[in-house]
Amino acid sequence: MEEPKRRLDTFLAGNVVESIQKEHGPNILARADNHKHQRSYRILTGIFPIDYALGGGIPVGKTTIIYGHKSTGKSVICLRALSGAQRTCTLCYTEQKIDLKTGEVVPCACGKFREHLCAYIDVEGSWDTDWVQLCGVRTDDVLLSRPEYAEQALDIIEALLRSNELDLIIVDSLAFLTPAKEIEEGVGKALQAEQARTFGRAIRKFGSALNYVENHTERRPTLLFTNQIRMKTGVIFGSPETVSGGLAPGFSSSAEIRTAGGKYVLDETTQRPVHVDLDFRVEKNKTSVAKLEGSWRLCLADTELKKKGDTYDEPAMLDWGIKIGLVEQEANKKGWSCLGEKYKTKTLFVERLIRDMVFRQTYCQTLLQILTAAG
Repeated sequence: MEEPKRRLDTFLAGNVVESIQKEHGPNILARADNHKHQRSYRILTGIFPIDYALGGGIPVGKTTIIYGHKSTGKSVICLRALSGAQRTCTLCYTEQKIDLKTGEVVPCACGKFREHLCAYIDVEGSWDTDWVQLCGVRTDDVLLSRPEYAEQALDIIEALLRSNELDLIIVDSLAFLTPAKEIEEGVGKALQAEQARTFGRAIRKFGSALNYVENHTERRPTLLFTNQIRMKTGVIFGSPETVSGGLAPGFSSSAEIRTAGGKYVLDETTQRPVHVDLDFRVEKNKTSVAKLEGSWRLCLADTELKKKGDTYDEPAMLDWGIKIGLVEQEANKKGWSCLGEKYKTKTLFVERLIRDMVFRQTYCQTLLQILTAAG
């Protein structure tokens, strides 16, 4: 029996859709299945607890905001995302891997690797090439801008978006974007909500620019902002905490991550910090589950297995692998197996994750696929 024609098919073939597409472009109105970004691709930060909590990584083509108090890892998460984007193909959104033993490049899934074009808007002036490279970023493949005032920065971002070329833009941070009027006026003059009004206009323009790019190129750039927590005065009941720039950035975002300070571990001899454990909570997530939280470890000094700037989340990856059965104990309880290979101890497996980046990326992607599918 012939399937009856659906009303949507009839409507799409009609004059209304034809006239809309003729005036505004063929991609302005189409069946949802025909849109390339109907599902959210991800950029891995390389910080497993955060990638898992977000549903697989930073959502591509969306706006993500990372906010919190000082020294809670906001900028580091952005730099790790930038490093992950540089390894990710913009056509198939799988990582290009490099075998550290042989130096050979393991191609992405499509075999036609198209690199991310990334820009970093350094409002705070905190960019440090040595530290950025320790976080895994190739500095020769990043556009860097240090704008003088908010309107200049926001106009630069909109121009980059509408160029149809940029894939990832990071702004660090919204809190330090200073409106020109605030700079021109004296320090003692009160300017109520000037920053919020400026952001409100800019955020609306960014949304228009993102849709413009998608309609003309079938790609959608990713925006990643950091913001800072401020304290409201005179609050007796409820939380006095707020964020800079008003509510517009939060409403426009698809994901919000709140970061918090953790515990520093000091070297017994030098009393210098060896690593710090940082906390986070996904407060908003339109592409996966919200309210997931966790912690991650940032290395602040070179050790036998890790270098300064690395993250130490391999034990957590092992624990999750055991929970879901990706890592299994042998029947005789004298070893462990994972992805067809055997290990005498869990320690050897963790060391393999640290030393073999190709294996780590393969294991991490497999683990995230199973966990996000189960969630």
